[in-house]
Amino acid sequence: MHVTIRWETRLEHIASVDVDELAIASWAVRALPIGTLAPDEPRPPTVEELQEAMARNGHLRIRLTQLYVIAHGGAEPDPTTRRDGTPTEQN
Repeated sequence: MHVTIRWETRLEHIASVDVDELAIASWAVRALPIGTLAPDEPRPPTVEELQEAMARNGHLRIRLTQLYVIAHGGAEPDPTTRRDGTPTEQN
């Protein structure tokens, strides 16, 4: 799957990358301090649970993709742009 994502800090960042949602979910489970919202006791999600959550929740999918791209050095800020808004996924 090929996606283009955009997010903003003080500068707008744009990255156009080929991503594998399985790779993102696997990386996130290993590298990020995330947990389930299980009523009994929070625990790290399985890769499958995280993939299902990413499929249901576009904001989660976009944010994890942003973090994955940042962690792997795939985005450069564009100093000529600045916009206010929410992260978007574009195909």
